Amino acid sequence: TIATNPSGSAEEGAEVTLTITPANGYQLVANSLKAHKTGDEATTVTITDGKFIMPAFNVTVKCEFELITGIDNNTTATVSAYPNPFTDYMVVESEEQIRSVEFINIIGKTVQHVSMPQAQISTQNLLPGIYLVKVDFAKGKPVVIRMVKQ
Repeated sequence: TIATNPSGSAEEGAEVTLTITPANGYQLVANSLKAHKTGDEATTVTITDGKFIMPAFNVTVKCEFELITGIDNNTTATVSAYPNPFTDYMVVESEEQIRSVEFINIIGKTVQHVSMPQAQISTQNLLPGIYLVKVDFAKGKPVVIRMVKQ
């Protein structure tokens, strides 16, 4: 629901405060709260911090709600891992906070796990071969990169 204060009608120049209350299990879709002249969607009314100044015409306020699924659609991070092939170390970087990095060999066994790694990770103990490097983040989905140790 959308509630206004003052409720009902407001005089021109009055500040109108909007209160958005989604039903249980729903949330407001980001940037979906909009206002326009009633009957004329091309004449918009600016909403700032949930408030607008009442113009000389009636206003229609609209927003969209979405079901909360617990799945964030924008959770895949960008990762840089180099050099490839690597020897005694490799660098793993991302704008997102990295929680851990795992080196998984071709038979699926985790052979090295580094929690809260620095950008440069020592790989001296790894045997030459192909590895899947799994990067886990504090938020979001893990990213897996194919890397080769010489």
